[in-house]
Amino acid sequence: MNTSAVAVERWAGPPVLNGCHAAWSVSAVAAWLSSAALTHAEVSLEAHLVTAGGPQRVVK
Repeated sequence: MNTSAVAVERWAGPPVLNGCHAAWSVSAVAAWLSSAALTHAEVSLEAHLVTAGGPQRVVK
């Protein structure tokens, strides 16, 4: 992440490294909360991983 953010800063100009760290932190908390909710709802690990991996497959 740091390397990518520095490359973007060099290309775009304004600093973005702090924003990248903030976005990573927010996404980590969102992932933790969704995992906790799925565990509480007794969703199987397999279903959780398929659901979590699905959007990544579409984007790539």
